[in-house]
Amino acid sequence: METINNWKQIFSDLSTDEGRYEMGEVNYYKLTSILEELYERVKILEDENISLTNELYRLENSLDSRIDILANYNITKFELGEK
Repeated sequence: METINNWKQIFSDLSTDEGRYEMGEVNYYKLTSILEELYERVKILEDENISLTNELYRLENSLDSRIDILANYNITKFELGEK
């Protein structure tokens, strides 16, 4: 509901003509402030996405290393005839 009220503040005067809406006065200050806020939120999400992606790659590499260590250990154990 808050979003609808924000848009009503931005596009304060909407008039209808046969089902079409025409804009009257537009609150450009409010529109600009909302666009700036959205830009900042997107920037934060992009930064978080980069951090999360980097962490996932780190975890993947760590798991790959551990799998290699276990595989080499088991191959060595098999070659030596251990159980």
